[in-house]
Amino acid sequence: MTTTMGTRNSGWATDELITQASERAIQVRMRPHAPPIDVAVQGATVTLTSHVANQGAKEALIAVARATDGVVDVTDNLVIGGSHPVLDWFFPGRNPNQDLDDVDRARREGDR
Repeated sequence: MTTTMGTRNSGWATDELITQASERAIQVRMRPHAPPIDVAVQGATVTLTSHVANQGAKEALIAVARATDGVVDVTDNLVIGGSHPVLDWFFPGRNPNQDLDDVDRARREGDR
């Protein structure tokens, strides 16, 4: 019985650590006003849920999640296109098509 409880607790702790690491890795790559990415982890499987600008952004997010230590699988609930009502309200002039590629491009240009 004690072994089962220990396993359950360590599994929860592992999922929590994977969640935190995935969220940090994704946040580093996101634009400040991009729609938030919901990261859920169960049994070392990461589920990503949100709206993204294009297929490139979707693939980049999935790659970031897969690269996180401890991740066994990634479930993709990312939807291409669409707006984010809260962000549209606070930032009416925002461009919903700005994505991870823009961030990477700016970093590359800043490194020159």
